[in-house]
Parts: sequence; structure tokens; C-alpha cells
Amino acid sequence: INAEYGDCLWNAMAKALAWLLLASAMVTASPQGNSRQLLCGDEICSVKSFPAANDTGWQSSGAAKGMFCLNQAPLDRETLGHVSWSFLHTTAAYLPTKLTPTKKKAFLDLVHAVDEIYACSLCRDHFQALIREDPIVVRELNAIDSAEDASLWLWKVHNMVTHTQHPNRPLWLKGLNQPEPGVPTMNASALQAGFAPAFTQNSSNQIRLSTLMPRVRAEVYDAILQRWRAAGGRVAVPSMFAPLYPPGNATVEKATTALLKVDSSGPKMKASQCSLMRQELRQLNSSELLSTCPNVKRARAPGSKVPLKVFTMGRCPYCAATMETLWPFLSGEMWSRFDFKNRYVLQQAPGAATSLMDFVSVHGAGEVLADAYELCAQYQYPGGLEWYKFVRCQDETYWAAGYGRNSAKHDPKNCAHGAGIDYANLAKCANGPMALRLLSESVKEVEAANIAGAPAIEFAGRSIVGMLSADELGDYVCMALACHELQPESSSRSASFATETSLFSEPNQNAYRAVLASSDKMEKNDATALLNKIRLELGITAEDHRRARQMMQQSKPVSVGSGEGSSDDSSVVSAVAVSYTHLTLPTKRIV
Repeated sequence: INAEYGDCLWNAMAKALAWLLLASAMVTASPQGNSRQLLCGDEICSVKSFPAANDTGWQSSGAAKGMFCLNQAPLDRETLGHVSWSFLHTTAAYLPTKLTPTKKKAFLDLVHAVDEIYACSLCRDHFQALIREDPIVVRELNAIDSAEDASLWLWKVHNMVTHTQHPNRPLWLKGLNQPEPGVPTMNASALQAGFAPAFTQNSSNQIRLSTLMPRVRAEVYDAILQRWRAAGGRVAVPSMFAPLYPPGNATVEKATTALLKVDSSGPKMKASQCSLMRQELRQLNSSELLSTCPNVKRARAPGSKVPLKVFTMGRCPYCAATMETLWPFLSGEMWSRFDFKNRYVLQQAPGAATSLMDFVSVHGAGEVLADAYELCAQYQYPGGLEWYKFVRCQDETYWAAGYGRNSAKHDPKNCAHGAGIDYANLAKCANGPMALRLLSESVKEVEAANIAGAPAIEFAGRSIVGMLSADELGDYVCMALACHELQPESSSRSASFATETSLFSEPNQNAYRAVLASSDKMEKNDATALLNKIRLELGITAEDHRRARQMMQQSKPVSVGSGEGSSDDSSVVSAVAVSYTHLTLPTKRIV
């Protein structure tokens, strides 16, 4: 829909300000001397903005040529409608998210004032017929409970007025033409033709706001805010996060939860149970071993953990079952041996993400929020079981993961408390810019691993997509451990860094810079070994290392402990260890 018509419906929507403004008939002349009405897409100027405009009406010369200037004259019917609709839409866009009874009454009174004292009697009669005689419109008006409700009701009513009074004018359908980010917009003509019946007064085909799909509702509201709020839109409304596929009733929910608990009820795995896998791998020839363990010839850092990554979706039942099945294999003795991560399969709209609405996942917008919460738990508690416990709690009602249902047992708040996670910090992360970065990084990791579905598991340089049995998962955990043990260790003189997909953390970067500053005074092999360990645990990439060195050159190095200035290696090592622990343990960066 082009810009002129995009503004048209909304700019024409200003008729509620009418009772505040003078209204008298005014015939305006076009530059050609022919009388014509002001249309919604026409620009309006004033003497102050355009000194060359000398009179009210269409300007034939000067800086305002082709524009309509109000100057000090009374408003005609079209101009009155333009500014009045603008007033109503802007008012709704700035209402508080949740309306108090007082605020709701004030808004309803404002709407009813239009059909009582609006200056243009013809327009007033049209409005009265709409908000008094159409039962659906009346019911939706009285049901308004939030800024979202108010804005969407005005959007619908304005479209209905336009469709009734000006059937040849395009409706304002932004948000309906692109239901998902990255998907091509629908043909404008087809969209107009398809939705016209939905804005017909007293029609059984009339659009009902309560039946709009959550994401469509959010997209339309977002488009409204972008048009009428100076701060713009991109507001993910709460309704879009509601469960799309609930099991149906409490009995089914209970049975589903019980089934998941069966998946995680096995005994904790011990490393000794992988002895048979170790023996089998040693019996393979070099070609077979390389096929089984693609990373077997790649050097690993001394003391590094076994990398194991699963790819899931926050509201996927098979993914929930996979995480539950893995629990007894990883949560016991094996936890200290593995670097276990959970990443999420979703898509991102082109460009930098500015809202959760810029991501799309199979099970709806609520799944994106669930992914955000679970990624934030991993980000804030790396290496700890806290994040895994949080994910398992969410998975018990996987169909509603991430959804804050007041006092529900498995909502993010209660799951965080049960897992020993600071909910305030978690919610701040999940609903802020850090979540957008975490989600974007997850998208990149999925693309880098060439994962086409979920659940999927990546280990030893290979990946497998699909639901796996407990026996299969147990075998793959042992295979990941055995393959890792067969990889040669890199020399202590060789620098090791975290992978490029590791997330940047300012506290960790500062901690690393402090350690790096003191490591210059250590014996080279000792310093390299310590830095390798720290870089892997803090997620310091080669680029992070370069940045830390650059900062050290530009400013005074960070002072660390009592060992500063000492030439004794043992004192320096002690100081580094103290600094490293002091800077990272409070945020649980190291386990």
C-alpha cells in the first residue's frame, strides 16, 4: 500500500477532535480555480511553516505550491475529519498498557462525545449509526481494557467508516499484508478486495477483534503505533505469547507431564559406562574412526570439556522429551566433563533485530519468548545446572513455555525460583536487547551447523536430526566422550580461543583483561595454559583477545591483587587466580 493511501485512512480518522474545534462551511478553490475537497493524502501547511502562502486554500505558487494551507480560517468538513481522527488515534496510541476503570471511562466518554456533539451533523449521524446500532462494534467498544484494545477498535471503526462513506478509497491494512517477517507482502489489490467485506457494518462477515490471530493482532497494533506514536512501534503485545496448542484439559496436561518425568527417571550415567564405546572406537581403522569421529584429528585444548549441543524449540513436545531423556545421562558425574549447550531453531527477519517480533518459530510467537528465557538462563548461569533445571520446568508444560500465567506452577517466575535463578535479572534479559542478541546468535549457530529441524544433537563433529530413543542418546553421549578423549591435546604453547559463535559478555571481557594484564609477568608456558583455560570458560574469542590487548595499549592496565609489580611468578599466578575468581563468581560465570 503506497504512502499516500497508508496515511489516508488514519489521517482521515481525526473526526473526534471536531467538538473541540470550530467548524463552518468553507469552499476552497484549487490552483486551477476548480472547487475540490481536501483528501486524506494531501499535505497540509500553515503560514508559519510556509511564509509564501498568503491565503487559506490550495496554493498555486511559492514554497507551498500544491498544498492546502489552513492559516487562520475555520475548518471545512474534510479537514475537520482529518485532524479529529488524528486526535483519536494519537490518544489511543499513548494510553497506558492496562486501563484503570477511570482511564477506560474517560476513553469511552471521548468516543461517545463524537456521536453527541461533533460539529459536522452528517458525520455525527454516520458515527451514531455505527457505534449505537452495530452490536459487534458496541460489544467490542465496551470490552476495551487496554491501549491495544482501544487502538485496534479505532482501526476497525475507521476502516468501516471509510468503506461505508468512501467505498472506492483503499482501507488501511498495514500489518495484514505481511503476517510474518521476511515473507513477501501480499498483493495490495487482492488484500483490499479480500478484506473489504470484513469492514461492512452489521454484517456476519465483519472482522472480530477477538478472533484475530495473536501475531496478526500484534502486527496491526505495531503498525498503528509506528504511525501514531513518535517513539514508533515494535511492541510485542502480551496476547501474542499465549499458548497456541494447549493439550486441552487438566487431565491431559497431567498425563503429558507424567510421561516426561518417565523419560528422566533413569539412573545417573557414570563415565565408566562408556568403556565399551572406548574399546569399539580403538578397534576401528583410521578411515572408520574419521567417519565416526570427524573431529578426531583436530587438536583440543588441554583440560577442555566435551562439547555437546542440542537444537530444540521452546514449545516442541519432541524437544522437551529429548531434554528430559538427556537429564540422567548428563546431570550426574558426567556434568563436569561436558560443555553442554541448548540452542534454538528459529528464523530471523533480514537486518538487525529490534523486537521479538523480528523472529519466527514453528509454534508461534510465544515460542520465541520461551527461547529467549531459556537462552538467557544459559547466558546468566553458564556451566551450571540451574539453566537445565529451568528448561526442564518450562518443558513440563511445553505448550505454554515462556508464558507468564500469574501463579502457574511452570511459568518463568516459578521455574526460575525453583531452579535457583534470579528471576528479576532473567526477565530483564528475556525482555530486553540481550535476548535479541542471544536469539540472533542462535539463528547463526543453527545455520552454521546446517540444522534443518528439531530436535537435533551435535557432537564430535557430526549432527543428527530427529527424535532419538534413550538408548540412542546414551550411546551418543558416550561416543562424544570417547571421540573427545581420542583427540590430540594442543601444545601448552599454542593459544586456544572460544569459538566465534560464543557470545560477548562485558563482565567476562573485563575479567579477562585483568587476567591478561597480569599474565604478561608470568612464565610463558604457565601464562598460555592459564589463559587457554580462562578463554574457553569465559567464552573469549580471538577477536575478544585482540580487543582486550588494544584496550590495554590505550589505557592503564587493570590492577590485580597483591601480586602487581612482583617478579615472582607464583605471586602473579596467585593474583591472577584471585582476580579471576573475584570478577566472575558473583555472576556465576564459572562453575
